[in-house]
Amino acid sequence: MSAREKAGIAVAAIVVLVVFVDRFIVNPMAVRMHRLNREIKASENDLRLDIGLAGQKDAVSAEYGKYSAYVRKSGSDEEEQTKMFGEIEELERKSGVSPVNMKPIAPRTVDFYKKYEVELEVEGEMEQVVNFLYLLNNSPQLLRAEKVTLSPRDRDSAAVKAKVNVTKVVMP
Repeated sequence: MSAREKAGIAVAAIVVLVVFVDRFIVNPMAVRMHRLNREIKASENDLRLDIGLAGQKDAVSAEYGKYSAYVRKSGSDEEEQTKMFGEIEELERKSGVSPVNMKPIAPRTVDFYKKYEVELEVEGEMEQVVNFLYLLNNSPQLLRAEKVTLSPRDRDSAAVKAKVNVTKVVMP
């Protein structure tokens, strides 16, 4: 074998070795480093967000303290529903509407809270019904009218019949 052939084989071996090192060592390390850098940036962004939220902890706790008494469960399901019925009856008296029907619906658990619901029918003049709905939605027990259906009581009457689904959310 001549010196020129030996040099050619040596150069070819070096090229093969460089390609081998590039493909099987350097490239996988570069890909992994790129992926790790992306993960680090994502973690840094999450950390910045968490630090910002932690800075608001006192404000959130203070705000939560204002409303926790309204959404905390104070007794059994029956006691909560009785309390809810009492509040609804009081609001009916204040607004001047006449109760027709009040039907409780079984409480259901949704994520981290419990939802109490009542199907309610009341009658009264339009102004009284609107006042009842206003009082209901501004109730200290945080009651909400979720579905309201209004219909005339009689053909010749100015009175209105309202069917209302009233809900209350309580955290156990």
